[in-house]
Amino acid sequence: MKKVTTTLLIFLTVQFFVYSQGNLRFGMKAGANFSTIIKTARHSELSRNSTTSSKMGLHGGLTFEFLFSERISIQVEALYSAKGGKLISSEQTSDGTETVEYLNYMSFPVLGKYYATPSLSIELGPEISILSSAKKENSGIEENILKQMSKHDFAVVGGLSYEFFNGLFIQGRYSLGTNKNSIAYYRHKNSVIQASIGYIF
Repeated sequence: MKKVTTTLLIFLTVQFFVYSQGNLRFGMKAGANFSTIIKTARHSELSRNSTTSSKMGLHGGLTFEFLFSERISIQVEALYSAKGGKLISSEQTSDGTETVEYLNYMSFPVLGKYYATPSLSIELGPEISILSSAKKENSGIEENILKQMSKHDFAVVGGLSYEFFNGLFIQGRYSLGTNKNSIAYYRHKNSVIQASIGYIF
């Protein structure tokens, strides 16, 4: 909890600094998450005899960019982001063969940006996500697993962004979580490929 509070304070401090300096660009973005779960420990027969697969979700929110120079900036975002994945059993069990995990977060990436050209930039930095809801579904039956999960996720994010001359931009990113989320039968990390489109003023 202390880490979450500290990160949020950093987020608010960065925003205050950006507004006070005036070199601010503000925008909105949305797109698709292609997320999966990377198993890090196994606790049951289901996990030992299973593979993982990706699921598609959505993300969207606000983006703020502070320009230090023509080539260097910091981009801070506040996003709703749907993560999770599928766990597919190689054996028929009483629980069925596929379990889908839905994890919904509020995510706050803080990314350094380097403009290789006036339009193309490279992005890299940390992201903290706060879990807002969590459930798993198997054979049409849903179960709330929020209490069994880590309430926050720290990730490393990297990607590319291309901005057109009218303010429209597209982005592609990869995010790898560092926390081991835990539920009853396995531990895992979040892995997300993100494709976005947005507009910046």
